[in-house]
Amino acid sequence: MRSLRVAISRGCVQRRASVRRESRSVRTRGGAVAAMRTPPLAHPKPALGNLRPIGEAMPVIDDEFLSKLVREPIAACVSDDQEKAFSKIVRLSAARDRCVRELADRLARDGFSDDDIHAAIDRATACGLVDDIRYAETLVRSRLSQGKGRAGIENELVADGIAVYDIPGWPDEYFPSDGLSEEERAFELLCKKPPRSKNVYASACRKLASRGFSSDAVFAAARRYTQANDRVF
Repeated sequence: MRSLRVAISRGCVQRRASVRRESRSVRTRGGAVAAMRTPPLAHPKPALGNLRPIGEAMPVIDDEFLSKLVREPIAACVSDDQEKAFSKIVRLSAARDRCVRELADRLARDGFSDDDIHAAIDRATACGLVDDIRYAETLVRSRLSQGKGRAGIENELVADGIAVYDIPGWPDEYFPSDGLSEEERAFELLCKKPPRSKNVYASACRKLASRGFSSDAVFAAARRYTQANDRVF
């Protein structure tokens, strides 16, 4: 009887131990399955194409940078000849301001095609490198300081392919009514640079005409200068 109770007790202990082992096994397998089913945290990979190389500085976004973006067009499919023509314009304009017609004639003499010339000049005009109005204003003030007359200045601008009335303020800003008249400017030029010929009147007329003064201003100023110097003409 005693041996029977001992056997039953041992069987119960073994059964409880087996149940505990199975329970631990189930919990372990369940945790493993749950772990397998739980996706890992996603870490987005950076787009390598958008990364800036180490050591490269960010561009300074200032007024100059923005003005370049606005004024410099994006040149698509620029040929080698067009790029060479544009580089030629840059070199010529670095020496002094030039008009469109002068640049076109120069590029044509250098052997560039019409299409390449037009493309290069359009690009230079769009970015502000070439500006006929700016060129005309500079030329007018330069010629006035040299003692040139209005007619001569207008003829020079027409030869450069520029309409004088496209210049802002022409002619009132350059020839104000309260300033020296054309005749006064011509007479002042003769006083500063007197003619050297024996025939003073004829020499004065030639000098003033070559400076681009109108015929009325030429004759009036030459007569006035001759009379002021007691010369007979």
